[in-house]
Amino acid sequence: MRKTEEAQNRSIYSRAKDVLISAAFGLAMCLALLAVFSAAVLSGAIDEGAMYGVVVACCFVSVLFGSVMAAGKNKSMTLLVGLAVAAIFFLALLLVGAVFYDAGIMNGGIGIIIACVLGGLIGSVFSARKKKRRK
Repeated sequence: MRKTEEAQNRSIYSRAKDVLISAAFGLAMCLALLAVFSAAVLSGAIDEGAMYGVVVACCFVSVLFGSVMAAGKNKSMTLLVGLAVAAIFFLALLLVGAVFYDAGIMNGGIGIIIACVLGGLIGSVFSARKKKRRK
């Protein structure tokens, strides 16, 4: 049975809403992780030179959890949903970097792009549904 056009549009809107909510969750998680690590740098537990690696790791973990959340809600097209979360997350980081700092994509952005894409792919693969065996 084919879905009506209205049901397909509602499905697209609900998927987009789930992706945006999951990307916002990932951004909030990244902000919280970076606040914790910034406090560790201020206390002297972590060297300031290691912050780029910490930022990349925080981006990876945040996108991973965001894409698991989005792909868990959408049982179909999980890879596409995970990559959409990664793209929205990266564009939000790029926008914040362009507004508040002089950091562009060439100033360490390649590692963040790779972390976002890998986090989105791995997260969507983790949450992919398992195929049921036929009896």
